[in-house]
Amino acid sequence: MVSRVLIENLAPNKTVSDIKNLLRAYEPVVWIFIELDANTKQPWGYAYFALSNDEQARAIVSASLQETLDKGNDNLPLRLRRVESGPDSYIDKSSLLNSPDEYIYSESCLVINNIPTNSTVLINNIVKARIDESPQVKIHNLLPGKYHLVVKNASDTIYNHDVSILPIETTTIILDKEERSTIPAPFETSLSKETTEKSNRKFFIVAFILLFAILSVVGFYYFSSTSNETVTLSKLTPPTPPSGMVYVSAQRFVMGRNTSKDPLGFEIPAHVSEVKLDFFIDRTEVTNQQYAEFVSATKHEAPPHWKGNKPSKDILDLPVVHVSWQDAEDYCEWRKNNKRSCRLPQEDEWELAARGPNSYVYPWGNEWKEGLANANKKGTSLVAVGKNPANASPFGAVDMVGNAWEWVYNDLIIYELSKAPPQPGVKVIRGGAFDSDPEEATGSFRGFLRPNSREYDRTGFRCVCDMVKGGN
Repeated sequence: MVSRVLIENLAPNKTVSDIKNLLRAYEPVVWIFIELDANTKQPWGYAYFALSNDEQARAIVSASLQETLDKGNDNLPLRLRRVESGPDSYIDKSSLLNSPDEYIYSESCLVINNIPTNSTVLINNIVKARIDESPQVKIHNLLPGKYHLVVKNASDTIYNHDVSILPIETTTIILDKEERSTIPAPFETSLSKETTEKSNRKFFIVAFILLFAILSVVGFYYFSSTSNETVTLSKLTPPTPPSGMVYVSAQRFVMGRNTSKDPLGFEIPAHVSEVKLDFFIDRTEVTNQQYAEFVSATKHEAPPHWKGNKPSKDILDLPVVHVSWQDAEDYCEWRKNNKRSCRLPQEDEWELAARGPNSYVYPWGNEWKEGLANANKKGTSLVAVGKNPANASPFGAVDMVGNAWEWVYNDLIIYELSKAPPQPGVKVIRGGAFDSDPEEATGSFRGFLRPNSREYDRTGFRCVCDMVKGGN
């Protein structure tokens, strides 16, 4: 058990040695990590450290003890606070493994013994050591957590397993013949012909028994299932979404982006997020024609740019705009689909639907492709939804970037470790519009607006419907 502490204003010239010196009265220090700016690779002002003594961690963040520490980057006492998560739990492991030694320190150590000569040691696909002669390697500066370790030489993968690195402990791995489990050993060429034939006979007998057992099970299942009117589909078969929607499976993904050029940094830093429930999301933005059905059925106030309570024919297929956050939420709630509750998407749901499990910058990948989205100021106005299916996200949602901004459910909450200024009283909008550049028209960029206004002429929305049916 470790207690993590965050330094929020570390001076840019500090290294882990400086922090260790500041903490010399609070040993043992389990690990220290200084976060680097993704663009400049320079210290970003944030640093973490972990202590094994919880009382010491509580004491060090108290105002009286902060005065004994060095000054921060604003020449004031360091701002310290305890946190529940840190780089050992939220940062992409590649960031840790690639950090220079002066910005990362850990008491944990990985020792690998009995390594054959001319081998390479990789951790999470990053080369950490090359073995020429010594049969042992020690890898320092690994923060606690789970890593994937591979040891291989030119012709063979010797070791290929996950390893868990514990705080203040040395994890030792001894390679032997039994550990070399990834590639099976070849049959010995010295086997006699008689022995080989016996082995082959045994093989065919075992194979025949297994084949008979499999066919019996399949036959039983077939006749049992066909005796009923319905057959249960495999759990691997994705559910059929309601008309006009696509299915998004629940999963963990990287939310936010460290390489953002947003001067305020609302989408920084990248961090792991988890959507815990599957959901359906509209394939396109809600159109004026769809919104008109809602206005007609509920007598809801129409957008101010319509002629009366109906949109003109030339804008029927365009995204509805001039709608407030509440207008959008009311529409989604009204549009219960086959008794499924519908609503505005949560911000993480929207981002997952736009970026996919690989967390692409754009729905189609990590490089901007001119002409796929109605954005980059090439267009001068909104266009009909779904006009270019080639800009679909990995889940099949189109126009997730460009055309019109989209309301999501959430207030703007500043990401942990972000330096963005608070913006009280606003709701998040996502995806950019037709006049947005490629830095705004991404799956991670976060805009925001006051929620109670209908004056926004390039902000629309799409709805999410929950997987579970319910309601009246």
